[in-house]
Amino acid sequence: MIRSLRAQLALWHGILLAATLMALAGFIYFLLRQVLSSRADADLLDYADKTSRVIASAINRFETERPGASLSAKEKEFIDESSSWGRFVQIDDADGKFV
Repeated sequence: MIRSLRAQLALWHGILLAATLMALAGFIYFLLRQVLSSRADADLLDYADKTSRVIASAINRFETERPGASLSAKEKEFIDESSSWGRFVQIDDADGKFV
């Protein structure tokens, strides 16, 4: 047990400083996690919006350029072109079923 007042005060100040630093680190971690998570969500929503617009315009273009073509020919050409985007997308309908 520490008997001198100087040692007790130094110990209490050290404990108080450590607790303050830990609380500050926890707050910064929580805040940074929230900011980065919301930024990632916003970027993903933006990418999904842009991708859906590109897909919709590509499908519309294929349907207007080749109105008599079979669906499988349109799908094959669309898949061939979409592979150059560098990312894979999955298209779901309103019910959440894979298209």
